[in-house]
Amino acid sequence: MTLPVIVTTEAAIDLAELAWSYDAKSPGLGDQLYEVFLARLAQGADFPRSGRTYYRATRRFLLRPFHVFLMYRVHEKHIQVVALMDARQRPRTIRRTLRGR
Repeated sequence: MTLPVIVTTEAAIDLAELAWSYDAKSPGLGDQLYEVFLARLAQGADFPRSGRTYYRATRRFLLRPFHVFLMYRVHEKHIQVVALMDARQRPRTIRRTLRGR
């Protein structure tokens, strides 16, 4: 069953900032990140519990080849994307950010 996906404002800002930083490294990388993000969203909508449980009810996908976690929560009638984060951060930093979202 495909669930609708809701991207929070914070997650949309995270995506824009990450895309900008990757584009600064090499033009076009931000667009590739966005494409990988959309592909993973489609996978998450079709198979909501396929992401690994990361912290409490939050699950994650690694956006490869980027070092970015797509953090989301599965609700009864939708999926909520809560954050996109650099996967190389300390786990404590990631959990602290997730608590606030």
